Amino acid sequence: MNDLSSIQAVRGMHDIAGDRMEQLVRMESFARDLFFLYAYQEIRTPHLESLVLFERALGQTTDIVEKEMFVLKDRGERLLVLRPEGTAGIVRSYIENDLDKKSVIAKFFYMGSMYRAERPQAGRLREFNQIGSEYFGNNAPSADAETIELACKLLETIGIQNVQVQLNSIGCSECRPNYQRVLLDFLMKFKDQLCSDCIKRMDRNPLRALDCKIDRDKLEAAPSSLDTLCLACKDHHLELEAFLKMISLEYKIVPHLVRGLDYYNRTVFEIYSPGKDGSQDALAAGGRYDTLTQQLGGALVPAVGFAMGVERVLNLLEQTKASQSETKKREGVFLIALGKETFAKSFQTLNFLRSKGFKTNSLLNHQSLKSQMRFADGLGARFCLIIGEDEIKNDQVTLKDLEQKSQTLIPSSMLLQELAKIQ
Repeated sequence: MNDLSSIQAVRGMHDIAGDRMEQLVRMESFARDLFFLYAYQEIRTPHLESLVLFERALGQTTDIVEKEMFVLKDRGERLLVLRPEGTAGIVRSYIENDLDKKSVIAKFFYMGSMYRAERPQAGRLREFNQIGSEYFGNNAPSADAETIELACKLLETIGIQNVQVQLNSIGCSECRPNYQRVLLDFLMKFKDQLCSDCIKRMDRNPLRALDCKIDRDKLEAAPSSLDTLCLACKDHHLELEAFLKMISLEYKIVPHLVRGLDYYNRTVFEIYSPGKDGSQDALAAGGRYDTLTQQLGGALVPAVGFAMGVERVLNLLEQTKASQSETKKREGVFLIALGKETFAKSFQTLNFLRSKGFKTNSLLNHQSLKSQMRFADGLGARFCLIIGEDEIKNDQVTLKDLEQKSQTLIPSSMLLQELAKIQ
């Protein structure tokens, strides 16, 4: 049955419109302004990438690679993936376009949709948006501190105060094998109590057990990664803590925090909303990935970054009403043209106001004054600009302030001056 009326959005993929779209645009605008202050450049990469990119970057034992990717086969039998996260594609672009040869330091930010084939629930969609950053070429702890501070500042700028930062170090290729051995010994004692995924992954990468959504709570007594750090990793972590204290950024050390992607080394962090600390409530997260460029065929370039879950932040803003006051602020001009004879003059006025930077709307149809006033009120317009035959004859306009409940008849030549005075 070909019933077009029954077609709906794919489960877990939502339309964005109305107030939520306004919030998203405002959030992206705030983010762009903030990233530019930190000398980041915007980058956009394809939504569709090669499957091997994510297998190599994220790790074969991660939930994303094993269970959550949308894998497609094109006409050439090539396996492609709708990107499940942003970092791998940006690293691929960094290598492919020789960006490491253009500057020792490179700082990028991105915004856009990501895709994961997981069960839709609160804060988890199959298509979701992320805003994030990638900082290439600096292995100093100050780069980690800047990234964490930037993520916190972004959330604060958007309207979320008093976020909680959780921090850990998972070591490097030199010392992490020691931690993996100690952790594996611990896990073997509880093997019969672990889920099938943890048992399957234990030998290949025991760290994945600490990120398991099922067994995480059972492993609170697991060894700490901080106890097996080499001297270089320990110094890096202590210097990072010193930088965070220097800028009075509060954080909590969580020794079992590992993140769900294999490319991380040394610093990992997660940022939560006030009073929350569960995996469903993480608003942003990230860490250092000093070997990923080499894993993907490029030179060895240290890097650190973060990603923020846009939908989770929007949901929190709606719950707390931090994004808007109880009464939405009125803005813009709605032009009411009374009669067909006024349409030409009204259309000309519309374009004139828009050219001067005023948000302007109009129907230019034959609805009554009362109907158009009701429509303007529903749109949240601040002003109604009324043009009838008398106004045209006398080269005047009627300006009605819907917020102040006042109305004035003014010369057309004074319109800009009056709007600028009251805006």
